[in-house]
Amino acid sequence: MASVGRYQDIFAERGARYLRALNNYPDARAEEFAAAVASARPEAGQLILDVPAGGGMLSRFLPPDCRVARLECAAGFSSGEKICPHARADGDNWPVIDQCAHQIISVAGVHHVEDKRHFFSEAWRCLLPGGTLLLAEVAANSPVAAFLDGFVDTHNPQGHHGYYLDDLATQQLQQAGFVIDSVQERHYPWHFASEQALVSFCSDQFGLQPLAQREFFDQLAAYLCIETDDQGGINLPWQLRHIRAIKPAGFDSAQPTGY
Repeated sequence: MASVGRYQDIFAERGARYLRALNNYPDARAEEFAAAVASARPEAGQLILDVPAGGGMLSRFLPPDCRVARLECAAGFSSGEKICPHARADGDNWPVIDQCAHQIISVAGVHHVEDKRHFFSEAWRCLLPGGTLLLAEVAANSPVAAFLDGFVDTHNPQGHHGYYLDDLATQQLQQAGFVIDSVQERHYPWHFASEQALVSFCSDQFGLQPLAQREFFDQLAAYLCIETDDQGGINLPWQLRHIRAIKPAGFDSAQPTGY
C-alpha cells in the first residue's frame, strides 16, 4: 500500500488494542463484514484475498468452501489470541503471485493510505481476469468520516486524519484498468449489549485515552446517534461506501493499464 508508513505506524501501537476489541466483542461489527461479503458475492471454490486483514474477522462471513488469504503489513496485527495469523506484506509488494485471486475484499483499512494507486495496481496484478475488488470504506464527507476526524482525532494520542473514498479514488480505480460495477452506500449498526460494552469496544478499537462513560456518550452523540434496540441493546449507526470494481476478462496481462 502506498503511503503505508502511516498505516504501519498507527497500528504498530494500536494493533493490540484493536485485536482486543474484536476478541472481546466478536459480534459487534458482524453486519459490517457480512455486508461486505454480500456485496462481493464470492462463489464456491474461489480464492479470496483479505487486504489489509487487520483483525482477520472477514473469514467468519465467507462461504465455507471459499479459500482465504490474509495480507497485512502492520506488525501490531502479527498475533492476537483468537485471531488467525496473516501473511506479511511490506506495503509495496504483496506476497502473492500474479493473477491468482478471484476476489479481493478490503474492509475499512485503506482510509489510512493517502495515495491508493499502488494498492489498486497490486490488486489488479493479483486478480484473475474477471476478478473483483470490493472496497468497503469510509466515504468522504460522511458522518463516519466526521466522527473519525473529530471525536477519534480528539481522544486518540496519535490523532486521526483519514483519506476517504471520493471521486479521485474512483478515477484511480478506472486508471488502473478496473470497470466500476457498482457504488453503494451501506448503512447498518454496530451492536452492543450495554453502554459499557460500547465504550470498552470503541476505546480499544480506536485507541482512545480514558474517558468517563457519560462524557464519552455526550461527546459521541455530537457525531453519531446512539440507539437502543427492543432487547435493551445499544446500536451505533455506521456506514461504509461499497465500490465493486472488476478486472475485465479480456485483459490477460497482470499489469495495470496505466496511471
